[in-house]
Amino acid sequence: MRIVAIGSARDEKRQAVEIAFSRMLPNEFKADEWKFVCVPVDSGVGNQPGSDVQGACGAETRAWGAFNGVPDVEFGIGIEGCISAVFGKHWFSRTWAVVRSIEGSGMGSGPSVWVQPELHEYIRKGNELGEVIEKTSRIPNARYTFGHIGLMTRNVVTRLEEDVMAVQMALAALFHQKG
Repeated sequence: MRIVAIGSARDEKRQAVEIAFSRMLPNEFKADEWKFVCVPVDSGVGNQPGSDVQGACGAETRAWGAFNGVPDVEFGIGIEGCISAVFGKHWFSRTWAVVRSIEGSGMGSGPSVWVQPELHEYIRKGNELGEVIEKTSRIPNARYTFGHIGLMTRNVVTRLEEDVMAVQMALAALFHQKG
C-alpha cells in the first residue's frame, strides 16, 4: 500500500490530492493500492496568509508535518491558500502546494484570481477571505463549496480544481528535479 498523508483535516483536500495523483501518475495509479489520509497540521502562518511567501511556508509546514506524522508514508502534502499583493495595491488569491517525499520536495501553485478592493478592506480588518465571501455573497459555506475562485469564475474553476492544479504543479516540480 502506497501512503499519501495530507496536512489537513478537510476531506476536500484529500479529494484534490487523490485526483492530482491519478492525473500525474496515470500508469501507476490504481486506487486500491493507494491510501490517502488526512492529518491535522497547523500551518504556522495564521488564518489568512497575506503573501505568497506565507502561503508557500504554510504549505511547506503542512507537508513536513504530514510526512513526519504517518508511519510508512511515501508522500506528505501541504496545501495553503493566501492573498498576495502585486505592485502593493492589486490583490490576488492563490493556493500553494508542497509535496514531500524521501527523494525531496516539489512546490507549485494553482491559478490566481483577483480580490476586489472592497473584499480586501474586510481582510485588512482581520477577516479571512472565506468569511468575507460568505458575508458578501450571502451563500452559506461558499468558502468550502465554491471558494473565491469559483465565485469569480462562475464556477468554471472550482475550489477543488484550484487545489488539484496546485498539487499537480508541486508533483511536476518533484518529478523533474535534477538530483
